[in-house]
Amino acid sequence: MADGDEFIVTAKLFEQNQLSRTRALFDWNSSSGAIILHFRHDFQTRGQREKILMNSRSVWGWGRQRISATPFKPGEHVEIHFKKIGDIYEITLTEGVVLTFPHRFSDTQNPTSFSYLGDWTILKIQM
Repeated sequence: MADGDEFIVTAKLFEQNQLSRTRALFDWNSSSGAIILHFRHDFQTRGQREKILMNSRSVWGWGRQRISATPFKPGEHVEIHFKKIGDIYEITLTEGVVLTFPHRFSDTQNPTSFSYLGDWTILKIQM
């Protein structure tokens, strides 16, 4: 992923009564098996507060996680823009909320694939 490239995910979050995993996650993976960016939305449940968690994982394990408030609500359509700017990712969420996350790997190690899981339906992915 080159500087300035943008990756856009459009999705619909499940309604509260449809939740099975109580989270929706999106991972960018590298060819070496590292997770360059782990983006996870946790829904409010008993014992779990609503939040966005971001992290990365190398062969040595998970890095330090970053937790942010979430503008997302169950049943909402969401659009998430991921943009690489130098050594950070700028993540723009629905409602214009902007988060940042560092690119914790060498310049040659970039996302080569992605995966998603959880309580959402991916409607569109754009680059």
